[in-house]
This record gives sequence, structure tokens and C-alpha cells, in this order.
Amino acid sequence: MSDSVTALYNQSEYPSMSHPSMHPAVIAASALLAGFRAPCPSTARILEIGCSTGHHILPMAVAYPHATFTAIDVALPAIHQARADAKELGLTNITFHHADLLEWLPDDGPYDYILAHGFLSWVNDALKEKLLSFCHTHLASGGVACISYNTLPGWALRLPIAEMAKTLRKDDKQESNIDIYQLLDSATQGATSPYAVHLRSIILDAQAKGQQQLSFDDMGPINDPCYFSQFIQWMRHAGLSYIGESDQSLEDPNHLPWGALSIIPQWEGDPLLQQQLADLLTGRTFRNSIITGKHQQQEPVRLQELLELAIEVRGLLPTTEQQELELFHQRLRDLQPRCVTLKEAIDHYQINAATLIPHIIFLARNGTIRLRQGAIDFPEHIPSHPVLTHLARIQMQRGAPLVDAYHNPCQLSDEFQQVLQASIVEATPVGENAGIWEILRRRGLLGFQLR
Repeated sequence: MSDSVTALYNQSEYPSMSHPSMHPAVIAASALLAGFRAPCPSTARILEIGCSTGHHILPMAVAYPHATFTAIDVALPAIHQARADAKELGLTNITFHHADLLEWLPDDGPYDYILAHGFLSWVNDALKEKLLSFCHTHLASGGVACISYNTLPGWALRLPIAEMAKTLRKDDKQESNIDIYQLLDSATQGATSPYAVHLRSIILDAQAKGQQQLSFDDMGPINDPCYFSQFIQWMRHAGLSYIGESDQSLEDPNHLPWGALSIIPQWEGDPLLQQQLADLLTGRTFRNSIITGKHQQQEPVRLQELLELAIEVRGLLPTTEQQELELFHQRLRDLQPRCVTLKEAIDHYQINAATLIPHIIFLARNGTIRLRQGAIDFPEHIPSHPVLTHLARIQMQRGAPLVDAYHNPCQLSDEFQQVLQASIVEATPVGENAGIWEILRRRGLLGFQLR
């Protein structure tokens, strides 16, 4: 992120987060790139399994008033808080259930989208099997499920570090899981071998997650990563089919070493084997896989369908000597912070859509942009007495990251917190804090409109 409201994934004191790649608008766009037409999110029936306090699903219910949302979790206090927040927001399109997936029988399905983030790798085998069989039984025709999980072999070295950290954690001298990882980090100082460098990179990555997420993930009571090929086997056994990954940047072949790019095409007839080989060569540790019913058809995406996808700019657009591409990049820069469709971006400009499409997909796969179903408009100006959206105010009062228009979790600095607290107490004019309010406007935290 390029502004001061940095989306710090997994760095909150709150155990639940929003997950942009698990948003139906992103899932639908990613599925379309793979040739599958998912239902329109704005009117869909959406279920989240393992919703915690609703931090992921409540923003969707606010943004999509004509969609229907259902969410379940085994933690009763979390469900109580989710229900209280939904009531305070005046939402009538979402229902929270205190339920165990092994026993729960829904009465409002089938579902167009089933979301399960942070579930498959953190439950026992019986629940793994139940999750997939549940998707097979309760997905609507043409519906999709998005399931996240930790993957091997990327997690192979992380697991022994976590087991050692758990052993050391039993020593009362260490106050938290973060303290343990800091201790392990200090133990690698001075080592220069390739193993030590790799070891320290994993330790630092674990520390960056923050206390609560580290306790849930690396240090959780169950952390059962699997090979992508294992997931595919389980999925097929449940009568499901694989579509692709919701995180579009994971589909980029350019992150592979040049040697792999010359070898992997040998297995172009087996794309799933190619994926497993890519996991091995990159050390990938996490996937957000999109799956559907076994007999759903996938057909090549058409130009008109791509033109209707919206473009979220996530990084700096590169400069290029190709005049047509540079014109397109400048057009996207000028449109910021709006998230417009590709059709709108090139309308009235001498840009050939057909030749632009490969470049668009390239930008999505290297993480510069994210494609999504549905454009987003922001207020054109900062109000004279700006305030956060109702949802953002609730999240701030809960001590949780704010969720922006793109579903990114935003952890605010102390300076931002002070300005926003003052705005809640009394309607404070923009004044010297105009820069802060402009950043919030551009993130959609002063309001936004999906279309």
C-alpha cells in the first residue's frame, strides 16, 4: 500500500481479520480468469464457516444489502459480539449461528459462495472431511467455495520451529509467543550459512504476524499443512472440482526461476502437477483455492466479460516505452482512488482492448493490480466535518483493524487514532488534519459505493 494507512495483515491484537482474497468480488473475478462464471456477489447467498466475531463477513453485509449472509462459529462469545455488531449496524441480511459444522444442518441454503478461511489446516481430519462434503451438499448449482490452507513443502521447516517454540514456551521466563520467536531470532545472530539465513527469514516472518495471529497459526494447537496434491485428492473424493486460486498473484509464472520456466511446460497436459511443482520450487506456504461442483463447466473467458471486471490498483504502475500501455497506466493513475471497470478505463481512448488484455492479466498476476467484480466509487471531496463510516467506528472501538473499501485490514497509527477519536466525540472540522482525512477518503473509510 502506498499511503499512510498501511494494511498490516495479521498484525492486530484482534484474532480475526478481513481477507481481501476471500472476498466474493475477488473470487468471482479470479474464477472468471479460469473460465468459470460464479454468481453475482451483490445478490448472492453467502456462508462463512469459522466467522469468529464477523470481522470478515460484516463489511460484506454492509456493502451488499441485497445479498443474504450466514455465518457460523463454535465460539459463543464471538457469536454474541458478531450479533451485537450486526444489530448496532442495523443489518437484516445476516444471521450468525453458534454451531459445530459436524452437527449443523442449515435451513437457508444452498449457497452461492462458501468461505472457509483459517479452517482446514486448523481442525482434525473429521472436520476436514466434513467441510468438503458440506460444500458438495450445500453449494448451489454454479456456486463456488473458497478454502484457505497451509501448504507443503513450504511449511516443512516452519513446523519444527513452531514445535521448538512451543517447547520453550513452557518455560515461565518467556512471557509470550513473540518473546519466544525473538529469542530464536537472537540465537541466529552471527550465523551466515544458507540454512541460518533461511531459518532467520522464517522466524522474522512469524514475528511479523503479531501475537494473536502467531498464537493461532504457527503456535496453534493444530496446524496441519498439506500438499496441494493432497487437497486435490480430498476435494475429488468429495465430488468437487478445482477452479484456481483466488489470490491472482499466485498464478504468476514469472515468480519461478528461469530454469523452472523451461521445465514446467513439459507437463502442460497436467496443470495440477505443474502447480505442485511450482509449490516445491517457490516454497509456497498458503493457498486460497476456489472449488465447485464436479460437473460444472469451464469455458475460455470472452473479451466482453473481461471488460466488465474492475481494476484495483495495488502498487506502482510501471513506466513503459509502449505508448498504448503508458496511456493506459496514466489513465488508471488519473482515475485514482476510483476502482473502475476496464471498459470505463479505456472508453474514449485510443487503446485496443484485445491487445491490452494480456498486459492486464500480467499486472494482476504480479500483484500490481487486483481484478474484481464490481466497480467502487468514493466521495469526491472530504466533508467539512468528516467522520468514519458506522462500521469503521465500531471496529475502532473494538480495537480491531478498520476494513477499507477493498476489504483490506488497516491498522491505524497513534496519530490517526487520536484524530478519529476526537471526531467521534465532537464534529471536528478538517483543519490541519486534511492529509489524514484525504487518506481515509481514498481508502473508502469515509464511505464508498459499490456498483
